Amino acid sequence: VTGTIGDGFLDLPALGPAYAAPQPPLAFGQALCGLASAAIDVSDGLLADLDHICRASKGGMKIDADAVPLSAAGRAFGDLAALVAGGDDLQIAFTAPPANRSQIAALADRHGVRLSHIGTFNKSADSHAVLRSAEGEDITPKRRGYRHF
Repeated sequence: VTGTIGDGFLDLPALGPAYAAPQPPLAFGQALCGLASAAIDVSDGLLADLDHICRASKGGMKIDADAVPLSAAGRAFGDLAALVAGGDDLQIAFTAPPANRSQIAALADRHGVRLSHIGTFNKSADSHAVLRSAEGEDITPKRRGYRHF
């Protein structure tokens, strides 16, 4: 995932810059073509958007809660469940083969984009993302993000 997660949610009440004037990494996203297997903007909430990838790809994801990138404000807020479901981050979540990792890291450096490896995709798992604690416990919140229907 690019950038940090939860800042759009945190800025919503005050219409702060992460919500009112986001800076999505568009050029980086376009350059991922041919390197990423799947990609989505994080607008409905990280878990909800990862679920979209899981359903379309017929697989599941295990997300390491400690690896989810948070800003200083996100760490101070302290409610990871709200941050991963909040939405409006306009970052890019994507999957890619491990063989492309160094090319993607170089691409991120060229575009000045922060990248965080937050989990793994498994073709044989359920079609949703599971948030795991450092101990491997499922800490997935019930509210996963915005639901369109």
